[in-house]
Amino acid sequence: MSGPAPTPTYVADAAAIEALARRLEGEPRVALDTESNSFHAYRERVCLMQISIAGADFIVDPIAVDVRPLGAVLGGSGNWSSTAPTTTCAACGASSDGTWGGSSTP
Repeated sequence: MSGPAPTPTYVADAAAIEALARRLEGEPRVALDTESNSFHAYRERVCLMQISIAGADFIVDPIAVDVRPLGAVLGGSGNWSSTAPTTTCAACGASSDGTWGGSSTP
């Protein structure tokens, strides 16, 4: 049996999201879970992102911070993906959390 789970890192500002994007760069596997208000609002919005890599968990507040820097690392285009090796991203329930497109703006 493994040790205790790591304490999640809360990500809610530009410096933290950039640091997370750099941390994810080169990770062979990333687990992503999103929570949205799609059942409770006409215009849905991603309200929470949970990201895990080996040995670390992150809670991202997409209402507080622009999450677009993560898009490049998790399969989009941009500065991060140009140097990153292939990353497998497993998304949990992504189809029911809408098409947020990497933007935290309403």
